[in-house]
Amino acid sequence: MLGAFAEARNSVPGTTVQAMSFHDGALVLKLAAPDADALDRLSQLLRTGGWQADLTSGNVGSGGYQGSIRVRPLGAS
Repeated sequence: MLGAFAEARNSVPGTTVQAMSFHDGALVLKLAAPDADALDRLSQLLRTGGWQADLTSGNVGSGGYQGSIRVRPLGAS
């Protein structure tokens, strides 16, 4: 999962990791990005790569957008 995330993040400039955790079989990422579209592109790249990636929260923060993405294998509940 981390490798897939790193590859996707490299394709979305300006996105930084603020925190990450792993529980219940999912990688939960708190991210900062230039805008909401950047986080949407990141989650789409992960889905294209064969992962289930859900944008679980997001809001405008100082200097950009902050949100959380939950990544897990396809078919996982």
